[in-house]
Amino acid sequence: MKHRRIPGRRAVMAGAGIAALAVGAVTFQTANASEPSADAAPRILSIGAAGKLASALTQDLGTDAAGTYYDAKSKALVVNVLDETAAEAVESAGAKARVVANSSPSSRARTPP
Repeated sequence: MKHRRIPGRRAVMAGAGIAALAVGAVTFQTANASEPSADAAPRILSIGAAGKLASALTQDLGTDAAGTYYDAKSKALVVNVLDETAAEAVESAGAKARVVANSSPSSRARTPP
């Protein structure tokens, strides 16, 4: 078997081609990526879209959710939550978060008359 030397010009061209492919692969992966929106303002939602979002958020938050309602005036979904972490999750999903102290009337302490 004979070993042949690769001329310098051909080696440079091959190296440049490999580098171009690597740069292209990285560029195409990030070409369609978008940065998340900086403002956390609630989205304007229709009643149907708000209902779907409410169901998804209630399921995701579990016991941290304390109810939802649609504010027709601002056309936004309002989700009552029990802590700030849940509030951040709600606002990142496009709804308006309201931190409340209790999740239901039955969970409040009652004092006898």
